[in-house]
Amino acid sequence: MNGRWALFGALGCLAPEFLVRNNGAKIFGDGVWFKTNAAALTPEGANILGAGFGLGNNLPFLFVSTILLIGATEVWRYNGSGGGFEGPYDTLYPGWDPLGVCEDPDTFAELKVKEVKNARLAMTAFLGFLVQGLVTGKGPLENLADHLADPTHNNAVVNIAGNNASKILGA
Repeated sequence: MNGRWALFGALGCLAPEFLVRNNGAKIFGDGVWFKTNAAALTPEGANILGAGFGLGNNLPFLFVSTILLIGATEVWRYNGSGGGFEGPYDTLYPGWDPLGVCEDPDTFAELKVKEVKNARLAMTAFLGFLVQGLVTGKGPLENLADHLADPTHNNAVVNIAGNNASKILGA
């Protein structure tokens, strides 16, 4: 379940910035994920992609509703309605095929492993986005563009070490 959150989280970090950079979308905070999220919760309500939800700054409601939605999905999965289960609840089951798209057991087993690997990669990516945001104050796509433009001066060592980078790198 953490891996699925990380997959959505990584996508949520990249999508707003991508839409602003490539499509000129008008998104709070220039699409940078941590600025966008901070601007979305206003005193008037949760303003997500320009659609006001009128909830006020009601974080407990957002938290409880998220838990209920994810919990309902997991109960549905626990009861065997999620498709692809050998029993009512397989505790080692990482895959999820609610639409029954994959009927071949061998392919389904392979997709389970791919889901876990992609989830681990997404967790690592999100950690990277978090550290980049704290160190540079920029989004992941802007950091990538800066690095590709000048890899010598825009990398992890220089960004974290700052003025001491030349001492660390021995240059």
